[in-house]
Order: sequence, then C-alpha cells, then structure tokens
Amino acid sequence: MISLSFFISNISFSITPFAAKRKRTLFDEGNPEYYTVFIQKGKIKRQRIYYQIPLYRFLQYCSEYDISRSVLDCGAGGELPPLALFYENGYAASGIDIDEAQVQKALCFAHRHQMQLHIQTGDMKRLPYEKDCFGAVYSYNSIFHMTKKDIAVALKEMKRVLKPQGLMFVNFLTTDDFRCGGGDTLGNHQYYQYDDDMPVIHSYFEETEADIWFQT
Repeated sequence: MISLSFFISNISFSITPFAAKRKRTLFDEGNPEYYTVFIQKGKIKRQRIYYQIPLYRFLQYCSEYDISRSVLDCGAGGELPPLALFYENGYAASGIDIDEAQVQKALCFAHRHQMQLHIQTGDMKRLPYEKDCFGAVYSYNSIFHMTKKDIAVALKEMKRVLKPQGLMFVNFLTTDDFRCGGGDTLGNHQYYQYDDDMPVIHSYFEETEADIWFQT
C-alpha cells in the first residue's frame, strides 16, 4: 500500500490512490510504451501513458493552481521518464537521479522523442539548484529508498527549491504493505530488501508518521 502526500507552500494534504478513467490502452511492440487510444475528429489518436498514474492527478493539481510551469523530478531516471508527461503539457522539465545508468536511459528516451528533458546525475539530499527555482517538485516511488533520516534531509531540500505557492508531491510506503518486515532490518521499519537481485533500502511509515515533515 502506498500513501500519497501533497505540499502546497505551507499547506499539506493527502489523497488515496485512484483509478484513472481512460479509453482502451495498447502496448506498442516496436516502441515499449503504453498508449491511450481515443477518437478525435474522426481520426484515431493515441497518447503516451508513463505508468505512474498518480502523476496524472498531480499534473491536474498543478494545472488548477496558478504556479510556475517549471517542474523538478527527484528520481527522474529510467526508460520511461515521467517528466515527459509534464513536458508534453508545457512544463520546463528538470530532473535528477543518483544512478548514472538510469539518467542515460531517460536521456535516450528524450532524444528519441525530441523532448527537452534536463535530467542530470544528482542526489536529492543535495539538490544542485538555487532556492525558489520550481513551481512544482515531486518524487514518485523514489524517496522511500532512503533511511528516514535521509528522507527528512531530502524533503527539506525539495521545499528549499520550491517557489512560494508551489506544489510538491511525494509518496511513501506504509507499514500495512505486505513487504514490511521482510529483509534485513535497520530498525524503525527500515529494511534492506532486494530489487532486481540488489539490496535496496525500503522505509515504511505509520499512517501519520510523515506528517511532521509537512507542517508549517
């Protein structure tokens, strides 16, 4: 189970995961991406889906609020960088990822689709940006791969680079998740668990445990 949290300047709130209402979805065998298929003016159209459905809700919130159209993804690497979703909706898209190999995969995607995704190798605990840089900042399925002590540092950094009245989104693993308790414990619901045969930190949270980081 994953909990989702938003932070608007000094105001925070949470939502539960949702199922997006979409038309038929295809998988393009020649180009490993998912598409939504729909009809527009009598012609078949298709739109990319970047897997991370909750980011569509975050994009919706960003569009509803009067914020700068600049976004930072903390954990932006991979073959299907979700920053592309924001770029396609008119955002100046920047991102960092600690894994150089994942950064290169994202940049290859951007080059292949002629997108200006400014993704670089970096650590979300030490963001290489000035204060008040971005209208929106998010970390999806990334921040809980650190200890809780490091998560607190990373959130402080994310808030530092967020513009006044900006919007921030992060998600956490809850202690209700069936994986909680597995692996080598680091204490306080923190564990080394294996992803793709590699030990990776997974930090799990009680229902209101992370609220302190989003208080004024």
